[in-house]
Amino acid sequence: MDNSIIRLKSEEIASITGNSGSSNEFTLLRQGALFNLKDMPPEKSDQNKINAFIATFNSINLTDFTAINSAPATATFNQKILVVDNSQISYEFSLAMDGDKHYLKLNAVGAPDGNQKAAILNSLWSKWIYTISKEQYDQLIKSKELLSEG
Repeated sequence: MDNSIIRLKSEEIASITGNSGSSNEFTLLRQGALFNLKDMPPEKSDQNKINAFIATFNSINLTDFTAINSAPATATFNQKILVVDNSQISYEFSLAMDGDKHYLKLNAVGAPDGNQKAAILNSLWSKWIYTISKEQYDQLIKSKELLSEG
């Protein structure tokens, strides 16, 4: 059984904003074949760490899922990641941790030209909260400091 929730190929990703809306927000921008931290000299970006972070989006897998109205009341989705692909569809990853469980909600926003892909994806995703592994959660939760060289 394929447990993939989403697969975004690295070459399809235009940008990623981590910790969206917080004081720790960072943005990775594609510059040719590489991604670099916005507002930071390219030599300060740790390409190995950035590449590993980007690769996380190649396949995010669920361990379980539950209806959105059955989510644990104590799970606060306060970690946000916004991934924009080359067709300008934005994927919002909302993450929460509750005890030893790690959760993911997904939302897609279409490009201004009326792309229907986002609506189709949301019809699949909007009713569910996905349980993901601690390892996958840890791969998604990054900070600017973890992606730059000391």
